[in-house]
Amino acid sequence: MTVKLVDKSLETINNTLHLHIFQADVKAMPTFNLADVVVVKRTKVQKAMGSDNFSLLSNFATIIDVYRARTASPGKLEHHHQWLDQPNRVQYLTPSSLEHGFAEYLHKTINKNALPSIQCFEAEAEKSRHILDKRRELKDVADGMFQDIIVNVVADPYHTGSCSLLWVTDYTENCNFRNVDDSGVSLNEYHQVGDQNKYLTKFGGRETHQVNPRTLSNWCGPAGRFSMLVTCYAEHASIVSKEVKRGSWVELKNVHVRWYGGMLEGVMHEDLEYPERIKVRTLEIVNGEADEMDPRLQNALGRKKAFMKARQRNRKRKALPVADGPETGKIPNARQRRKLTRSAKPAQSTSSDVPLTNRPNEAIHCEYPDRALTSLSSMLDPKLYTVPGPEKLQLPFANIKFKTKVRVVDFVPTNLADFAVKRYISDIDMVKDDSDSDSLSEDDDRGNGAHCVWEWRFALCLEDASSARNDNDNDKEDNSSGLPPTRCWVFVDNFHGQMLLRSEASDLRATKEATRNLREKMFHMWGNLEEIKADAKRRAKFTVEATNIRTKAAAQQKEDLEKAARVAAKKRDREEQKKQAARQYHETNRKEIAFNGGNMKHYKQPEDDSDDDEDDNGGGGGAEANNAMNTGNSNDATQAPVQTPGLSPDQVARLTEIARELEKPVAQLTNRPFVCCLQQYGVRNTVYDNVEDEEDDECEYTWQRTFGMFGTTIRG
Repeated sequence: MTVKLVDKSLETINNTLHLHIFQADVKAMPTFNLADVVVVKRTKVQKAMGSDNFSLLSNFATIIDVYRARTASPGKLEHHHQWLDQPNRVQYLTPSSLEHGFAEYLHKTINKNALPSIQCFEAEAEKSRHILDKRRELKDVADGMFQDIIVNVVADPYHTGSCSLLWVTDYTENCNFRNVDDSGVSLNEYHQVGDQNKYLTKFGGRETHQVNPRTLSNWCGPAGRFSMLVTCYAEHASIVSKEVKRGSWVELKNVHVRWYGGMLEGVMHEDLEYPERIKVRTLEIVNGEADEMDPRLQNALGRKKAFMKARQRNRKRKALPVADGPETGKIPNARQRRKLTRSAKPAQSTSSDVPLTNRPNEAIHCEYPDRALTSLSSMLDPKLYTVPGPEKLQLPFANIKFKTKVRVVDFVPTNLADFAVKRYISDIDMVKDDSDSDSLSEDDDRGNGAHCVWEWRFALCLEDASSARNDNDNDKEDNSSGLPPTRCWVFVDNFHGQMLLRSEASDLRATKEATRNLREKMFHMWGNLEEIKADAKRRAKFTVEATNIRTKAAAQQKEDLEKAARVAAKKRDREEQKKQAARQYHETNRKEIAFNGGNMKHYKQPEDDSDDDEDDNGGGGGAEANNAMNTGNSNDATQAPVQTPGLSPDQVARLTEIARELEKPVAQLTNRPFVCCLQQYGVRNTVYDNVEDEEDDECEYTWQRTFGMFGTTIRG
């Protein structure tokens, strides 16, 4: 608190003397009115560097006597003085009669023109009453505040090249903090969502530290919403890395508290005006010096002691009713406690094997944390508008925002490199012209000095996970109603894509690093979905290849059969011609013998079954034709399976390999549901009467209902 004083030596030069008053309690500050006479004792005179003016600085021994100027009689001014209640004040330090006389003299003779008006004094006094006290407990912090806090570090600090992360608590609860259990499970799941196989550990960074299983035993804080994440930058991060560890008590000054992904977090940036100021200080706890300890630290230590006792009682209470325990009702001894611990280990391992796919994904944060959830099925219901009368109109769309719990089951484009598209922007794009609906082509934009920008543009297929069957530990496919879960496609535009991914769009095909970063970011949202889609694509490719092999083999077999049939037909025709020529020869020979009067007994008659034999020979030709048709496949028939005729050995081997690949078990989707914000809006479509001629003015407009994602961020 600063008070401006004037006396006889200063009233002529129009100057004032500043008195700086410091008190441990705001209520102990003295009050002043205009023209009061002040007597100050045991104060320090100081001179600021680079200034010729002096000022007074109070200390713990300073005594301030205030004579009220607004009294009924100035002659009785000595009966209206005040002084502070201080333990070191003694009787001889009370104002003397000489001081009373000087105060009365100064009150009567001071130049009233050297004093400000009553309006100006009241305005300045009103400003001085608003003393900013930034000392707060964590239960009282709110968004946008700069606070001084004394906290306990409950997890090992994590350090990067530019910042340090601290999980701190003063054992007071705030409903806007992250909810963690007694072992810090939620804290670690926040960095390893969907990474059951520890794939992210090879990429390093923040995820690698939190995924480490040893981190689970490093959490020593309370369960519930008691802990806040504080990010320190610049010199603050350097002090944290050198001096702060798990269990340390620290004083953090000027912590900026703000919303981040639906939760309150703290940030400590460098002071640009005074970069040498360090606002992180470790506090030493020394036994026997409780009187000199900060009251806030004392209160926090008391709350921690109560928390430790409560947690110890809970652990004992949980250990007593374990099976195979003593039935006498007595407290178990050391041997019995060890036996109870060994018997409880299998149960603990069994409970840890419960799949986590149905727990909420805490790496995804959305706005409006207090808004109720809406299911996808109710979100997709058409909206009815009541008109005067009993009639209701079904609206094509409604501008409504929802908060729902879903999981990602598909996405487009299938290639992550296509999630960002380029667009050319020129100066004329900033001017809205509703009179001309025709947009310039890309070539026209390039000719107008346009520059290329990259924008996020992709869509996600979401499956409803807000029903009760998806919130328990049962399998996702266990649907008692028999109906498949509701699905909906949502669009992510550039603005909301930047919020979702916390990065600007760029050419993802230019560098593999950009695509890899996007894949790691989306992995926190959809888990192993990309691997499942790649496996499905691979299986479809194998199926098409097997179909092509069998189709090609069937076509080749058909061609071989047709060729063999043609060869057999030609052979039968030749045999028939030979038999016909033999018949004609015998008939001619018989006629010549008979005409010449020869002895017919020398004529050799054709055998009666010659035709049959010839027919049989013809049939034999057909059999040979059939054999000829199968000649090309005689070797395959001995090696290829019966169900695959006409296949070559290489084709059979390839089909066997494909069948072996397709028989491998299909991976199941293990991503976890998350809460996000969706909005419904309408997109206007133009429908022309004459599809072939779009230049025709005869057209109509229709509205298509569309859903988009907004207000959602991936924190992983």
